Amino acid sequence: VLTVSAWAFNGHPPIALFAPLLAACLFCFSIMMPNFNTISLEPMRAIAGSASSWTGFYTSLIGAILGSLIGQAFNGTVLPLTLGYWCIGLLVLATVLLLVGAVLGGGALLHFRRERTSVHPIRLQQSRVLVTQGVYRISRNPMYLGLLCWLMGLACYLGGPWVWFGPLLLLGWLTRFQILPEERALRARFGIPYVQYCRRVRRWC
Repeated sequence: VLTVSAWAFNGHPPIALFAPLLAACLFCFSIMMPNFNTISLEPMRAIAGSASSWTGFYTSLIGAILGSLIGQAFNGTVLPLTLGYWCIGLLVLATVLLLVGAVLGGGALLHFRRERTSVHPIRLQQSRVLVTQGVYRISRNPMYLGLLCWLMGLACYLGGPWVWFGPLLLLGWLTRFQILPEERALRARFGIPYVQYCRRVRRWC
């Protein structure tokens, strides 16, 4: 919204419009970040003080570097500021999606290897165990979900509205030609336990 308002007025939006929009963005940021910090520090209760200090240090350092780069691009308009928010936001979103995809895909492979069952998406008759632990509590198809996250991360990196047709096409293709046949095969293979698992966990997330 900030970027659109800046472009609409050629980098000089009215202060009565730009100031409330910027305040709203900063307000949302002030709500999200403390909660994210609290969630990230919960597993480190024993060293919460040190962990909090380290988090404050590197976030301030990264913020200072990025803020300096945006400041150097100042040209008398608000465009560098809004484009900085936009680009950094997309970069962070892409990074998060890539990490989530790696965790989902890696976690799924780890559980398959631990159960010593097949990971082949075609030869489902070789499946020995119905895996329902770990990332399979979040999604029935964490590998496909991880692949979708990677593609969305790539779309964020490339930019533009057209690149988002890629994730949508992948979602539809996987659901129609891969997941639905797999579900029929797994239902025939494992019976009632698989049906109960489908009732507990969603197809995607």
